[in-house]
Amino acid sequence: MSSVAEDDRAFAPDAPARVASGAWRWAAKLGSGSVPWWVRYPAIALAVLALAAIDWGKNAHILHIQPFAIDYLPLWTAGGMAFTHPGHLYDFQAITDAQRWVIGALHRERPWIYPPSALVIFSPLSLAPFWISTALWVCAAIAALVTAALKFIPRDRIAAVLLLAALPATSLTVVAAQTTFLTAAACALGVLLLERRPLLAGVLLGAAASLKPSALVALPLALIAARAWRPLVAASLTGAALALITAVWLGPSAWIAWLEALPRFERVVLYDPAFLPSLLSPASAGVKLHLSPDQLLALRGLFMVLGVALVWSVWRHRTDPAFRLIALMAAGLFASPYAMRYDAALFAIPAVALICRATSWRGVVAASVPFALLSWSIQPYAGPYAMIAFVIVTTVMTACLSDRMGARLTLAPRIAPLWRPIPANGDGERAAA
Repeated sequence: MSSVAEDDRAFAPDAPARVASGAWRWAAKLGSGSVPWWVRYPAIALAVLALAAIDWGKNAHILHIQPFAIDYLPLWTAGGMAFTHPGHLYDFQAITDAQRWVIGALHRERPWIYPPSALVIFSPLSLAPFWISTALWVCAAIAALVTAALKFIPRDRIAAVLLLAALPATSLTVVAAQTTFLTAAACALGVLLLERRPLLAGVLLGAAASLKPSALVALPLALIAARAWRPLVAASLTGAALALITAVWLGPSAWIAWLEALPRFERVVLYDPAFLPSLLSPASAGVKLHLSPDQLLALRGLFMVLGVALVWSVWRHRTDPAFRLIALMAAGLFASPYAMRYDAALFAIPAVALICRATSWRGVVAASVPFALLSWSIQPYAGPYAMIAFVIVTTVMTACLSDRMGARLTLAPRIAPLWRPIPANGDGERAAA
């Protein structure tokens, strides 16, 4: 039973000092320390609702002018054509005519432009009817992205899934049924497992490069910069094995036809006024500015050099998987003559990770800037400028913060929330906060 004297300790002369000390600690935590849950989660909810409203309007407009999963149709068609007419895989008109039962009298060509190695995935899927195959593909792609995100992001996983779902590029990828999720998931897991499971990481990265080589054009340079020799060998063997399988199956002419089709597809996408508002690559900004062919080539060369420098610097001097993944994808974007707005989803996992791993106001603000730029990239004609700004901001975050400072400000591990009581020691006194 406590005495009056013990109860009166709360009103001792040093009580104001204790109150002031507690208030100061709260102010410090609100200003530069941990973000309270009652601020963090409502802010994330508002961001999700705002982005969902934008997504709903854009996706409703897209579905009004074209069917759901329209971009999966050429993949499914090519997968089936590999069994029946492999010589017509890169005949743009033949592939387009085979899709007439869905696209009707649409005049624009809808070719298959992925490498033959991608048929290892799409030919088995083509054995099912189109809409069943589409459902399987979309569900598998979403599951792969969410699984990779949950592995990549160690805390606030519910918020991470909500932010991923709200990001405009991810919902656009679902509506179009594109390959971006599978590539993003394989790359995220590959970069994350680079040191712990080097052979598995190499297999994942090699498979992703075999599916979407334009996104991982800088992968060999990145692995060399990181001195990741075992992943480099595993990725090379994976790519070589897939190339050999398809060369034996379809013949070496399929690979020659793919290489010959790339310049034709570039002209179709880069110089079509209907596609120009949806492009992300710096080269598309040059086309919009009516640069001459020589000027456009110089612009592409400049961004390729910048991408190479970025990958070498980040992979050589930084070990954080989020910044490594952003640098790798950015180099692919800078080197590619074309990249559609759904390709912004390649950056979704690291962009969301920066927000969910932040434990300070400075970290939240810093991480929200690239997320906002990534959301803005799907706006018509804004893609190249938004993505360049996104890369600049994340590069500044990488370059200006040491690994230790970056961990404290934007990538800190989970800390005890403010609403949990601090346990008492053996003398019944609270431990110092």
